[in-house]
Amino acid sequence: MKKYIMSAMLFAGITATAQENMKTVSGHVTDAASGKPIAGVIVEAYGDARYTAMTDDKGQYELKVPVYTSSVGMKVDGYNYHQTAISDGKANGRLYVSAFTPGYSQNTTATVSVTA
Repeated sequence: MKKYIMSAMLFAGITATAQENMKTVSGHVTDAASGKPIAGVIVEAYGDARYTAMTDDKGQYELKVPVYTSSVGMKVDGYNYHQTAISDGKANGRLYVSAFTPGYSQNTTATVSVTA
């Protein structure tokens, strides 16, 4: 019986320590061109997918991460991956559409003029 009590006390101590070493990060994610919120963006502690959240219909999220986490990554289909630093418990993101639309035409014109 003592063995089980000791195990439970050890586990409770580890769980309490793990919770003390966490911080809450919140923010919102918007489309960089329109400024509109993006729902369904996966926000995760950079380099550790165990700590993940998803934005709501207003583009907002809240995520608990280890205290040593300094940035979060944001990804969703149709947009480029974005990494942003955590500052004072906040990490907002502006995502750019992944489709490339060239602003210039692909034609090249060359002119040669020679005078003798």
